[in-house]
Amino acid sequence: MQTELDSENPGLNINILGVNEVGHESGNSQIIDDRDLPWLQDIDDNGDGASDTWDSWDVTFRDVVITDAQNEKVAVYNLTNNDLAIPANFAELKQLLIDSASTTSEPELKLALISNQTLQSGSPLHVPLNGLDPSGGQLTFSVDSSDPLVSAEVLSGNRSLRMQVDDFGVMTFELFESRAPRVTSRIIELVESGVYTDTIFHRVIDDFVLQGGDPTGTGFGDPTLADFDDQFHVDLQHNSTGL
Repeated sequence: MQTELDSENPGLNINILGVNEVGHESGNSQIIDDRDLPWLQDIDDNGDGASDTWDSWDVTFRDVVITDAQNEKVAVYNLTNNDLAIPANFAELKQLLIDSASTTSEPELKLALISNQTLQSGSPLHVPLNGLDPSGGQLTFSVDSSDPLVSAEVLSGNRSLRMQVDDFGVMTFELFESRAPRVTSRIIELVESGVYTDTIFHRVIDDFVLQGGDPTGTGFGDPTLADFDDQFHVDLQHNSTGL
């Protein structure tokens, strides 16, 4: 990314630096786009056992902290939640860096484009919202319907399941706790007990199904885990991708 920024926007003088946390003085072991990434070493000047810069910027591991010419933080982009192997994330971070360095523009709240949707009668449709506040603030959403025959609401109170997948990145799933509490509570229980840690996707069929969650890796399930009853809700139907 540094090479692209240098060649496409030389006048902005954008520099990407790494900051080693105190206790992780690993040096520069990463090579990005055939260019050494310069590393700075954080210190514990006040003796509280924590990294001074990480604390002052409220940094989370794998945060990209974007600053202006006065070294003031203007945006944050986390690489655990936004894997740069995904082209859209790479482009989004690159644009944030350009916006922050430009005198004519400021980072803006962003909402991923929602394509046209087809709503079938008697088949409620869930539309995912993918928003970003470059400053790391909490987002709120609202929705209105211009059709008197169609009602719309923004669901709230549901937790999400974030899954770190090797060679892919992060996958995030909303748990519809308000509509299938028995099933979602069971999923949460298994996650918190570590059942899904280091499991594989045992069934992968392009454009059809991605199936995992079996600790045995076979699809037959773990006989030591107790059965539980299915739960269904009329508003949860397989009528769109990702559901």
